[in-house]
Amino acid sequence: MVAELLLGDDPPPPKRRPRWVDVAGLTAVVGGILAIGIVGDRGGTDESVVPSTTTTTIGRPAPGPQPMPTAATVPTAPISVGRVLTQDTRTTLLVLGQSTPRVFDVDRGILREVAGPTGADAVGVRGAFLFSNPNGLGLLPVDGGPARAFDPEERSPGGPLVAAGPDRVWVTAPSDDGGLTARELGIDSRPTGRQLSLPRGTVVEGAVDDGLVVSQLGSLTFIDAEGGRGVDLGPGAMVATNGRTLARLACRVLRCQLELVDPHTGRSAAVEGLPPVARASGTFSASGRWLAALVVSGNDRGFLVVIDVVNHRVGPGIDSGDAFAFAAYEEVLFVVEASRLRAYDLPSATRHDFSDLVLPAAQRLVAAPTG
Repeated sequence: MVAELLLGDDPPPPKRRPRWVDVAGLTAVVGGILAIGIVGDRGGTDESVVPSTTTTTIGRPAPGPQPMPTAATVPTAPISVGRVLTQDTRTTLLVLGQSTPRVFDVDRGILREVAGPTGADAVGVRGAFLFSNPNGLGLLPVDGGPARAFDPEERSPGGPLVAAGPDRVWVTAPSDDGGLTARELGIDSRPTGRQLSLPRGTVVEGAVDDGLVVSQLGSLTFIDAEGGRGVDLGPGAMVATNGRTLARLACRVLRCQLELVDPHTGRSAAVEGLPPVARASGTFSASGRWLAALVVSGNDRGFLVVIDVVNHRVGPGIDSGDAFAFAAYEEVLFVVEASRLRAYDLPSATRHDFSDLVLPAAQRLVAAPTG
Protein backbone atom coordinates (compact mmCIF):
# COMPACT_ATOMS: atom_id res chain seq x y z
CA MET A 1 0.00 0.00 0.00
CA VAL A 2 1.21 3.49 -0.80
CA ALA A 3 0.06 6.50 1.16
CA GLU A 4 1.43 9.71 -0.35
CA LEU A 5 0.93 13.32 0.72
CA LEU A 6 0.25 16.13 -1.72
CA LEU A 7 2.78 18.98 -1.50
CA GLY A 8 1.31 22.41 -0.94
CA ASP A 9 -2.15 23.74 -0.24
CA ASP A 10 -2.86 25.47 -3.55
CA PRO A 11 -4.05 23.41 -6.53
CA PRO A 12 -1.39 23.02 -9.21
CA PRO A 13 -2.00 24.08 -12.82
CA PRO A 14 -4.06 21.40 -14.58
CA LYS A 15 -1.59 20.89 -17.42
CA ARG A 16 1.16 19.72 -15.06
CA ARG A 17 1.22 16.42 -13.32
CA PRO A 18 1.39 17.23 -9.59
CA ARG A 19 3.75 15.58 -7.16
CA TRP A 20 2.43 13.07 -4.67
CA VAL A 21 5.16 12.50 -2.09
CA ASP A 22 5.67 8.93 -0.83
CA VAL A 23 6.17 8.08 2.81
CA ALA A 24 8.31 5.01 2.12
CA GLY A 25 11.65 4.63 0.37
CA LEU A 26 12.74 3.61 -3.07
CA THR A 27 13.64 0.11 -1.94
CA ALA A 28 9.99 -0.85 -1.71
CA VAL A 29 9.68 -0.48 -5.49
CA VAL A 30 11.82 -3.56 -5.97
CA GLY A 31 9.60 -5.53 -3.60
CA GLY A 32 6.50 -4.40 -5.48
CA ILE A 33 7.89 -5.53 -8.83
CA LEU A 34 8.72 -8.94 -7.41
CA ALA A 35 5.21 -9.18 -5.91
CA ILE A 36 3.61 -8.48 -9.29
CA GLY A 37 5.55 -11.32 -10.82
CA ILE A 38 4.48 -13.63 -8.01
CA VAL A 39 0.80 -12.79 -8.57
CA GLY A 40 1.14 -13.37 -12.30
CA ASP A 41 2.75 -16.77 -11.76
CA ARG A 42 0.22 -17.77 -9.11
CA GLY A 43 -3.10 -17.08 -10.91
CA GLY A 44 -4.84 -18.87 -8.05
CA THR A 45 -7.80 -18.08 -5.84
CA ASP A 46 -6.15 -17.80 -2.41
CA GLU A 47 -7.79 -14.83 -0.67
CA SER A 48 -5.31 -14.76 2.21
CA VAL A 49 -2.55 -13.07 0.22
CA VAL A 50 -1.21 -9.92 1.84
CA PRO A 51 -0.31 -7.25 -0.72
CA SER A 52 3.21 -5.92 -0.84
CA THR A 53 3.77 -2.23 -0.15
CA THR A 54 5.18 -0.27 -3.07
CA THR A 55 6.20 3.34 -3.52
CA THR A 56 7.53 5.56 -6.24
CA THR A 57 10.44 7.96 -6.11
CA ILE A 58 9.80 11.56 -5.15
CA GLY A 59 8.87 13.62 -8.19
CA ARG A 60 7.65 12.59 -11.59
CA PRO A 61 7.93 9.06 -12.97
CA ALA A 62 10.61 8.27 -15.48
CA PRO A 63 9.67 9.39 -19.02
CA GLY A 64 8.86 6.92 -21.75
CA PRO A 65 6.17 4.31 -22.35
CA GLN A 66 5.23 1.94 -19.55
CA PRO A 67 5.92 -1.77 -20.14
CA MET A 68 2.91 -3.79 -21.26
CA PRO A 69 1.81 -6.56 -18.88
CA THR A 70 2.79 -10.07 -19.84
CA ALA A 71 0.28 -12.86 -20.31
CA ALA A 72 1.28 -14.28 -16.93
CA THR A 73 0.08 -11.14 -15.11
CA VAL A 74 -3.39 -11.14 -16.72
CA PRO A 75 -5.75 -13.24 -14.58
CA THR A 76 -7.93 -15.80 -16.30
CA ALA A 77 -9.52 -16.95 -13.01
CA PRO A 78 -10.47 -15.11 -9.78
CA ILE A 79 -7.41 -13.93 -7.92
CA SER A 80 -6.78 -12.09 -4.68
CA VAL A 81 -4.41 -9.16 -4.35
CA GLY A 82 -5.33 -8.50 -0.74
CA ARG A 83 -6.61 -5.38 0.95
CA VAL A 84 -4.93 -2.09 0.05
CA LEU A 85 -7.09 0.70 1.49
CA THR A 86 -7.45 1.06 5.25
CA GLN A 87 -11.05 2.33 5.11
CA ASP A 88 -14.06 0.39 3.88
CA THR A 89 -15.26 1.80 0.55
CA ARG A 90 -18.13 -0.72 0.06
CA THR A 91 -17.36 -0.47 -3.65
CA THR A 92 -17.07 -2.92 -6.52
CA LEU A 93 -15.58 -1.72 -9.80
CA LEU A 94 -16.64 -2.95 -13.23
CA VAL A 95 -13.73 -2.76 -15.65
CA LEU A 96 -14.76 -2.36 -19.29
CA GLY A 97 -12.47 -2.26 -22.31
CA GLN A 98 -11.17 -4.37 -25.14
CA SER A 99 -10.59 -7.42 -22.97
CA THR A 100 -13.04 -9.57 -21.01
CA PRO A 101 -15.07 -7.49 -18.49
CA ARG A 102 -13.94 -7.85 -14.88
CA VAL A 103 -15.31 -6.92 -11.47
CA PHE A 104 -12.99 -5.92 -8.63
CA ASP A 105 -14.15 -5.98 -5.01
CA VAL A 106 -12.07 -3.13 -3.61
CA ASP A 107 -12.35 -3.99 0.08
CA ARG A 108 -11.67 -7.73 -0.34
CA GLY A 109 -9.15 -7.31 -3.15
CA ILE A 110 -10.78 -9.95 -5.39
CA LEU A 111 -10.70 -9.68 -9.19
CA ARG A 112 -13.06 -11.81 -11.32
CA GLU A 113 -13.82 -12.15 -15.01
CA VAL A 114 -17.53 -11.86 -15.79
CA ALA A 115 -19.91 -12.38 -18.69
CA GLY A 116 -22.42 -9.67 -19.47
CA PRO A 117 -21.69 -6.05 -20.31
CA THR A 118 -19.48 -5.58 -23.34
CA GLY A 119 -20.17 -1.94 -24.20
CA ALA A 120 -19.87 1.34 -22.35
CA ASP A 121 -23.56 1.72 -21.51
CA ALA A 122 -23.52 0.44 -17.93
CA VAL A 123 -24.38 2.03 -14.57
CA GLY A 124 -23.80 0.98 -11.00
CA VAL A 125 -26.67 0.57 -8.52
CA ARG A 126 -26.82 -0.97 -5.07
CA GLY A 127 -25.47 -4.50 -5.31
CA ALA A 128 -25.35 -4.71 -9.10
CA PHE A 129 -24.47 -3.25 -12.47
CA LEU A 130 -27.18 -2.57 -15.04
CA PHE A 131 -26.34 -2.68 -18.72
CA SER A 132 -28.17 -2.51 -22.02
CA ASN A 133 -28.13 -5.18 -24.69
CA PRO A 134 -30.11 -5.77 -27.92
CA ASN A 135 -32.82 -7.65 -26.01
CA GLY A 136 -33.37 -5.13 -23.21
CA LEU A 137 -31.63 -4.58 -19.91
CA GLY A 138 -29.40 -6.92 -17.98
CA LEU A 139 -28.36 -7.04 -14.32
CA LEU A 140 -24.95 -8.25 -13.20
CA PRO A 141 -24.50 -8.86 -9.44
CA VAL A 142 -21.40 -7.25 -7.91
CA ASP A 143 -20.21 -10.67 -6.74
CA GLY A 144 -19.74 -11.71 -10.36
CA GLY A 145 -22.74 -14.05 -10.43
CA PRO A 146 -24.59 -14.81 -13.65
CA ALA A 147 -26.24 -11.87 -15.42
CA ARG A 148 -30.02 -11.89 -15.76
CA ALA A 149 -32.78 -9.86 -17.38
CA PHE A 150 -33.79 -6.70 -15.50
CA ASP A 151 -36.50 -4.75 -17.31
CA PRO A 152 -39.88 -6.48 -16.72
CA GLU A 153 -41.37 -5.01 -19.90
CA GLU A 154 -38.53 -6.51 -21.96
CA ARG A 155 -38.33 -3.58 -24.32
CA SER A 156 -35.14 -2.61 -26.09
CA PRO A 157 -33.80 0.67 -24.68
CA GLY A 158 -34.01 3.63 -27.04
CA GLY A 159 -31.54 5.87 -25.27
CA PRO A 160 -28.82 5.93 -22.62
CA LEU A 161 -29.27 4.21 -19.29
CA VAL A 162 -28.90 6.76 -16.46
CA ALA A 163 -28.83 6.20 -12.71
CA ALA A 164 -30.63 8.46 -10.25
CA GLY A 165 -28.67 7.53 -7.13
CA PRO A 166 -27.90 4.00 -5.91
CA ASP A 167 -31.52 2.79 -5.84
CA ARG A 168 -33.18 4.17 -9.00
CA VAL A 169 -32.51 4.19 -12.73
CA TRP A 170 -34.15 5.79 -15.77
CA VAL A 171 -34.72 3.69 -18.88
CA THR A 172 -36.09 4.90 -22.22
CA ALA A 173 -37.90 3.21 -25.09
CA PRO A 174 -39.24 4.50 -28.42
CA SER A 175 -42.79 5.83 -28.26
CA ASP A 176 -45.48 5.55 -30.93
CA ASP A 177 -45.11 9.21 -31.98
CA GLY A 178 -41.40 8.85 -32.74
CA GLY A 179 -40.21 10.28 -29.43
CA LEU A 180 -39.13 8.53 -26.24
CA THR A 181 -40.89 7.29 -23.13
CA ALA A 182 -38.68 7.56 -20.04
CA ARG A 183 -39.55 5.44 -17.01
CA GLU A 184 -37.93 5.40 -13.59
CA LEU A 185 -37.39 1.94 -12.07
CA GLY A 186 -36.22 0.86 -8.65
CA ILE A 187 -33.37 -1.60 -8.32
CA ASP A 188 -36.00 -4.29 -7.87
CA SER A 189 -37.03 -3.47 -11.50
CA ARG A 190 -40.44 -2.18 -10.38
CA PRO A 191 -41.65 1.17 -11.77
CA THR A 192 -41.59 4.02 -9.26
CA GLY A 193 -44.55 5.68 -11.02
CA ARG A 194 -42.51 8.51 -12.50
CA GLN A 195 -42.70 8.62 -16.30
CA LEU A 196 -41.98 11.29 -18.92
CA SER A 197 -42.90 11.58 -22.60
CA LEU A 198 -40.11 13.17 -24.62
CA PRO A 199 -40.55 14.61 -28.13
CA ARG A 200 -38.72 13.46 -31.24
CA GLY A 201 -35.07 14.50 -31.32
CA THR A 202 -34.66 14.59 -27.53
CA VAL A 203 -31.55 13.01 -26.02
CA VAL A 204 -31.44 12.02 -22.34
CA GLU A 205 -28.19 13.39 -20.94
CA GLY A 206 -28.42 12.50 -17.26
CA ALA A 207 -30.53 12.29 -14.12
CA VAL A 208 -30.70 14.44 -10.99
CA ASP A 209 -32.65 13.79 -7.80
CA ASP A 210 -36.06 14.80 -9.10
CA GLY A 211 -35.90 14.63 -12.87
CA LEU A 212 -33.98 14.35 -16.10
CA VAL A 213 -31.64 16.63 -18.03
CA VAL A 214 -32.20 16.36 -21.78
CA SER A 215 -30.84 18.08 -24.87
CA GLN A 216 -32.35 19.22 -28.15
CA LEU A 217 -30.11 20.59 -30.90
CA GLY A 218 -27.47 21.60 -28.36
CA SER A 219 -29.87 23.21 -25.88
CA LEU A 220 -30.17 21.71 -22.37
CA THR A 221 -33.43 21.40 -20.42
CA PHE A 222 -34.24 20.11 -16.94
CA ILE A 223 -37.59 18.25 -16.75
CA ASP A 224 -39.22 17.79 -13.35
CA ALA A 225 -40.30 14.16 -13.02
CA GLU A 226 -43.38 14.94 -10.94
CA GLY A 227 -45.17 17.58 -12.99
CA GLY A 228 -43.19 17.60 -16.23
CA ARG A 229 -42.19 21.26 -15.77
CA GLY A 230 -39.19 22.28 -17.86
CA VAL A 231 -36.36 24.68 -17.01
CA ASP A 232 -34.31 26.15 -19.85
CA LEU A 233 -30.61 25.67 -19.06
CA GLY A 234 -29.32 27.26 -22.25
CA PRO A 235 -26.84 25.87 -24.77
CA GLY A 236 -24.05 23.56 -23.73
CA ALA A 237 -22.57 20.07 -23.81
CA MET A 238 -23.23 17.79 -20.85
CA VAL A 239 -20.28 16.56 -18.77
CA ALA A 240 -21.89 14.93 -15.70
CA THR A 241 -24.91 15.05 -13.37
CA ASN A 242 -25.43 14.32 -9.69
CA GLY A 243 -28.09 15.08 -7.10
CA ARG A 244 -28.84 18.77 -7.55
CA THR A 245 -25.91 19.76 -9.78
CA LEU A 246 -24.82 19.28 -13.36
CA ALA A 247 -21.57 20.08 -15.13
CA ARG A 248 -21.55 21.32 -18.72
CA LEU A 249 -19.32 22.96 -21.30
CA ALA A 250 -20.57 26.35 -22.45
CA CYS A 251 -19.01 28.55 -25.13
CA ARG A 252 -19.14 32.34 -25.35
CA VAL A 253 -17.24 34.48 -27.86
CA LEU A 254 -15.10 31.56 -29.08
CA ARG A 255 -14.07 30.51 -25.56
CA CYS A 256 -15.45 27.33 -23.98
CA GLN A 257 -15.36 26.73 -20.25
CA LEU A 258 -16.53 24.20 -17.69
CA GLU A 259 -19.54 25.34 -15.67
CA LEU A 260 -21.48 24.01 -12.67
CA VAL A 261 -25.23 24.52 -12.98
CA ASP A 262 -28.23 24.32 -10.63
CA PRO A 263 -30.81 22.57 -12.86
CA HIS A 264 -33.77 23.94 -10.89
CA THR A 265 -32.87 27.61 -11.42
CA GLY A 266 -30.46 27.54 -14.36
CA ARG A 267 -27.87 29.53 -12.39
CA SER A 268 -24.31 28.66 -13.33
CA ALA A 269 -20.76 29.30 -12.13
CA ALA A 270 -17.60 28.86 -14.18
CA VAL A 271 -14.84 26.65 -12.78
CA GLU A 272 -11.75 28.70 -12.00
CA GLY A 273 -8.21 27.61 -12.83
CA LEU A 274 -8.82 25.81 -16.13
CA PRO A 275 -7.63 26.79 -19.62
CA PRO A 276 -10.15 26.95 -22.48
CA VAL A 277 -11.75 23.52 -22.87
CA ALA A 278 -12.53 21.80 -26.17
CA ARG A 279 -14.41 18.80 -24.72
CA ALA A 280 -14.78 16.94 -21.44
CA SER A 281 -16.37 13.94 -19.78
CA GLY A 282 -16.66 13.34 -16.07
CA THR A 283 -18.36 11.97 -12.97
CA PHE A 284 -19.34 13.35 -9.58
CA SER A 285 -18.57 11.81 -6.21
CA ALA A 286 -21.60 10.35 -4.43
CA SER A 287 -21.76 13.33 -2.05
CA GLY A 288 -21.51 15.80 -4.95
CA ARG A 289 -18.50 17.44 -3.28
CA TRP A 290 -16.07 16.58 -6.10
CA LEU A 291 -16.14 16.32 -9.88
CA ALA A 292 -13.51 14.33 -11.77
CA ALA A 293 -13.28 15.28 -15.43
CA LEU A 294 -11.13 14.23 -18.35
CA VAL A 295 -10.57 17.56 -20.06
CA VAL A 296 -9.22 18.17 -23.55
CA SER A 297 -7.82 21.63 -24.15
CA GLY A 298 -7.37 23.54 -27.38
CA ASN A 299 -4.10 21.79 -28.21
CA ASP A 300 -5.99 18.45 -28.24
CA ARG A 301 -4.11 17.24 -25.15
CA GLY A 302 -6.17 15.62 -22.42
CA PHE A 303 -5.64 15.64 -18.67
CA LEU A 304 -7.58 14.41 -15.65
CA VAL A 305 -8.60 17.07 -13.15
CA VAL A 306 -10.54 17.13 -9.88
CA ILE A 307 -12.96 20.03 -9.33
CA ASP A 308 -13.93 21.39 -5.91
CA VAL A 309 -17.67 21.80 -6.52
CA VAL A 310 -18.34 23.97 -3.47
CA ASN A 311 -15.68 26.54 -4.34
CA HIS A 312 -15.95 26.23 -8.17
CA ARG A 313 -12.21 25.74 -8.61
CA VAL A 314 -9.60 23.12 -9.43
CA GLY A 315 -9.04 20.83 -6.44
CA PRO A 316 -6.22 18.48 -5.40
CA GLY A 317 -3.90 17.49 -8.22
CA ILE A 318 -3.86 13.92 -9.47
CA ASP A 319 -2.04 11.96 -12.14
CA SER A 320 -3.69 11.43 -15.49
CA GLY A 321 -5.48 8.21 -16.31
CA ASP A 322 -7.27 6.13 -18.92
CA ALA A 323 -10.38 5.35 -16.83
CA PHE A 324 -11.74 6.67 -13.53
CA ALA A 325 -14.64 6.36 -11.08
CA PHE A 326 -15.48 7.49 -7.56
CA ALA A 327 -16.06 5.07 -4.70
CA ALA A 328 -19.70 4.39 -3.88
CA TYR A 329 -19.63 6.21 -0.53
CA GLU A 330 -16.17 7.47 0.38
CA GLU A 331 -14.60 10.46 -1.39
CA VAL A 332 -12.02 8.22 -3.04
CA LEU A 333 -11.25 8.44 -6.75
CA PHE A 334 -10.04 5.32 -8.56
CA VAL A 335 -7.86 5.86 -11.64
CA VAL A 336 -6.39 3.36 -14.11
CA GLU A 337 -3.24 4.48 -15.88
CA ALA A 338 -1.05 2.17 -17.98
CA SER A 339 -3.01 -0.86 -16.67
CA ARG A 340 -2.33 0.10 -13.01
CA LEU A 341 -5.03 1.02 -10.50
CA ARG A 342 -4.57 3.89 -8.04
CA ALA A 343 -6.86 5.33 -5.38
CA TYR A 344 -6.82 8.99 -4.35
CA ASP A 345 -8.33 9.89 -0.99
CA LEU A 346 -9.26 13.49 -1.76
CA PRO A 347 -9.96 14.86 1.75
CA SER A 348 -6.55 13.73 3.01
CA ALA A 349 -4.74 14.15 -0.33
CA THR A 350 -3.18 10.68 -0.18
CA ARG A 351 -2.58 8.17 -2.94
CA HIS A 352 -2.62 4.39 -2.73
CA ASP A 353 -1.26 2.02 -5.39
CA PHE A 354 -2.75 -1.41 -6.07
CA SER A 355 0.67 -2.65 -7.06
CA ASP A 356 -0.28 -6.32 -7.40
CA LEU A 357 -3.19 -5.64 -9.78
CA VAL A 358 -3.01 -5.41 -13.56
CA LEU A 359 -6.00 -4.16 -15.59
CA PRO A 360 -4.98 -4.30 -19.26
CA ALA A 361 -6.98 -2.42 -21.89
CA ALA A 362 -9.20 -0.69 -19.30
CA GLN A 363 -11.23 2.04 -21.02
CA ARG A 364 -13.96 2.65 -18.46
CA LEU A 365 -14.57 2.09 -14.74
CA VAL A 366 -18.08 1.84 -13.30
CA ALA A 367 -18.55 1.81 -9.51
CA ALA A 368 -21.41 0.14 -7.64
CA PRO A 369 -22.19 -0.02 -3.89
CA THR A 370 -21.72 -3.52 -2.52
CA GLY A 371 -24.65 -3.04 -0.16
